[in-house]
Amino acid sequence: MAATAFAEEGEFDMARQLLKSGKNANKKVLLGMDETEVDLNLIRYTVNLCQRIGAKLEILHVLQAENDAAQELAAGPIKGEELLAPFQEDMEKRGVYYQLVFATESLAEELVSHVGQRRDILCVVLDAAKAGRRRIEKELRKLKCPVVVYGRPLKV
Repeated sequence: MAATAFAEEGEFDMARQLLKSGKNANKKVLLGMDETEVDLNLIRYTVNLCQRIGAKLEILHVLQAENDAAQELAAGPIKGEELLAPFQEDMEKRGVYYQLVFATESLAEELVSHVGQRRDILCVVLDAAKAGRRRIEKELRKLKCPVVVYGRPLKV
């Protein structure tokens, strides 16, 4: 409707821009991670999914407070947020929202509270090793969106 209104007023460039934005323009795919080392294949898969459906990427990286590496990162001479500031700026330039959370909750509980009543999350992507656990599976049922489970290809 908005594109039609701009076209009627002779603003054809703006009308084209609105039409290109599509129905998923403000929608996001949420990637949930809780490892200190990031799986690049999981990120590539998620980025590919976002490109195919025309959505933006949001990453929720949860590090457990009792994890030694997380404690070191959070309480060290350079705080975790400060250490990741250049990475976060680079992600923002690419249109990716990245959030690092030091939590006592599990990844699934953090995802449920993060998604909450948001309507802009199309789906949540998780590593198959995480999603297969019973406790996590039970928590993820509380999400109001689909969960996509990524499993690494088997080497034959």
